[in-house]
Amino acid sequence: MHTSYVGGRWQDTNGAEARDVSPSDHDDTVALIRQATAATVDDAVVEARKAQPAWARSSPQLRADLLEGVAARILVDADDLH
Repeated sequence: MHTSYVGGRWQDTNGAEARDVSPSDHDDTVALIRQATAATVDDAVVEARKAQPAWARSSPQLRADLLEGVAARILVDADDLH
């Protein structure tokens, strides 16, 4: 079950409603996730606001490199992600 990653750590979302994720085929479950609680969303907003100034100061090249790294990792793990 996937949980929420906020502020560099996985957050426990016990008690939150679980649901299937199937973007295109209602018979094909891609993931089982817990919906974030209101408190988790509040934490995510706080963490995003703290991170934004450093992100804005970073160069476009650095941001592109980081995002390309994430994309590469997704491709490497693609078979395990569905």
